[in-house]
Amino acid sequence: MKYSFLFFLSLILSSGLFAQLSLGLKVQTGEAWQNYGDEIAIDGFDQRIEHYGVSMEAFYSVSPAISVGLAPGYLRRGAACEPGFVGSNPFLVQDATIYANYLQLPLLIKANIPLANRFSLFGQAGAGLGYLMSGHRDVLFLSSLDGGRERQELDFEQENTLNRFDFGAQAGLGFAYQLGFGSLQLSADYYHGFLDMTETNTSENRSWSIGLGYSININRP
Repeated sequence: MKYSFLFFLSLILSSGLFAQLSLGLKVQTGEAWQNYGDEIAIDGFDQRIEHYGVSMEAFYSVSPAISVGLAPGYLRRGAACEPGFVGSNPFLVQDATIYANYLQLPLLIKANIPLANRFSLFGQAGAGLGYLMSGHRDVLFLSSLDGGRERQELDFEQENTLNRFDFGAQAGLGFAYQLGFGSLQLSADYYHGFLDMTETNTSENRSWSIGLGYSININRP
């Protein structure tokens, strides 16, 4: 397998396909929450927390307008009003917010449409796996005797109901501006998870974000 991969890589490089490669870096910020399902109603509480992330993007052009690629990255997701904590004991817990740090590897398809001057419009969509690396809960108590608020690190050995794998679809739409050796890109993105983070209740990850990135075309004619 190792030698087959090296042979395939050398074949790509020697055939000139490497000239169609673009590499980029992207940062994003927005809001994250979880879908708790129809059976859980949380009235009057905002589930959303601050979402942020950073990722690298590597795209290979298969035509002047279409490219495919990977975007490995680190992203924080989670939600407030976590079921099982809120309302579990009205004299103790008022709210529990979970912050989850994921490594993600989506496979994406990207379409580019040139506009006037140096501007272009692009859209990208795809899906991929995520892996929960670390995280914590911010637990808010009703009683001042309990100290008000407590940070609880996620313990994957003790909490065997946590699902460390996630699989989701994502899509984005944005504008690019040719600048220097590459392009500056501004996008709006959405993530839709399909797996529950906690096995005991519906808890599918969701997020929207605004992204800013810069991409360089390598040896592109």
